[in-house]
Formats: sequence, C-alpha cells, structure tokens
Amino acid sequence: MTQPAVRAILLAAGRGRRMGPLGQRPKCLLAPAGQRLLDRHLAALAACGVPEAALVTGFGAPEVEAAAREAALRLGPRAPRLRFLWNERHAEGSVLSLAAAAALLDGPVLIMDADVLYPVELLSRLARSPRGSAFLLDEAARDDGEAMMLSVLGDRVVAIRRGALAGAQRCGEGVGFLKLDGPGAYRLAFHLGALVAEGRTGVEYEEAVDRLLAEVEVGYEPVAGLPWTELDFPEDLVRAEREVWPAIRRLEVRP
Repeated sequence: MTQPAVRAILLAAGRGRRMGPLGQRPKCLLAPAGQRLLDRHLAALAACGVPEAALVTGFGAPEVEAAAREAALRLGPRAPRLRFLWNERHAEGSVLSLAAAAALLDGPVLIMDADVLYPVELLSRLARSPRGSAFLLDEAARDDGEAMMLSVLGDRVVAIRRGALAGAQRCGEGVGFLKLDGPGAYRLAFHLGALVAEGRTGVEYEEAVDRLLAEVEVGYEPVAGLPWTELDFPEDLVRAEREVWPAIRRLEVRP
C-alpha cells in the first residue's frame, strides 16, 4: 500500500509580476469569485487527509501567514498543521523557494504551486494515486509556450519543460502538483542543492525535477476534463471567474 503524503509544501513566495496591477498582492491571495486560492488549498488538503502544510513565503509573507492562520481557524480541527518557511531571495528563481524547504523532503510529500485554482477532486486524484510518485497530467491543455509540459514514455514521465520532448509517446501540461515517495523526495533535495551550488539560483524548481526524472520513476494521473487553471496573467483571472470557477461549482455543489 502506498504511504500517504506526510505533508504538502505550498510554494507561495513569488510576486506575480506578470499579473500587472494585480501583482501588488501575493498570487495565492487572489480570490476568483470571492474565495482566496490559499483558503481552497488548505480546505482541499484537509479533505484529502494531508496532516501538515508547509508554506514557503517571500513577497507579502506576513499577509500570507495571517491569511493561512485565518483559513485554518475556520477549518477547525480538520485543518492541516501549518509551518512557515521564508525565502528571502524570492525575487530570484523558484528553485530557491523549494530549496528553502529541502529539510522537509524527508518523506512522502506533495509539492504544490500556490497559484492554481482547481476542484478538490483534482488534488484527491493525486493524493490517492497508487503510484508512489506521480504528476497530474492534462492532455487536453494547449501548449502555449509558457506551460510546463510533461513528456511520457510508457507509464513514466521522462521530462518536464516548456515544449514536448522529441519522441514522447504522450504529452500534456503539468498542473503544478507533484507527489513524491520518500526516496524520490530525498533525491529531489539533492538536485535542488546541486543547482544552488552551481549558482543557478535564477531557474525554476522544475529544472531540479527534470534532473530527478532521469533517475527516479515518476508516473502520472490523467486529469483531462477537470476544470483548473494557473494564474499567471490577468486574463487567467478573467477565465478563472468566467469559466473555471463555475465548472468547479457544478462539480462540488450537489443539488
């Protein structure tokens, strides 16, 4: 039986400069249709039985921490335990944010971008996956040149990068969530440390994950058809409010 994740690491340090005026607040505090992304993350983790949420903060850290505590208070006893880590160099690459949590990569873990809107079912599909290590893969998503694409050979994801790997049998956008078993998490910590030691502090953490894929078998769970979006640009927020959130409500609100 696959060991469940002992914690989630939520990467919430970035400013979101591409959001224009909306980038004056941390992206995890954006509230499509009136509900903050951070509140939904913690509620979804509670629903999936994940006992601890470690938030890596940077830009707007006090505001994010206060919002997390408020959300946990509303959830009550089922809320995941909160832990906060600060990336003082949050203006650089996200590799530094995940590296700030390297000490927590000591067991089964969920690694999550905090700027994603999604239904609980999407996270549940990853949390309950029989695979010890897995991504969520959306084959229906369009490769717009910005998305992190997962390339698959057989049942194994062999690359995560912008654009498909030549010769891939299957390709789709990664949702921004990754489940790793204990050995996989340990090796990811190694690759994060290696990138930092090489001085490559301006890269995204997915580069460390891409290195990991050469030595650790990571599968995937398909999520095509489930509504979700990452919030990178103002138009993403418009789409979230007009299309994604209504679709989530139809899934989660029973008559």
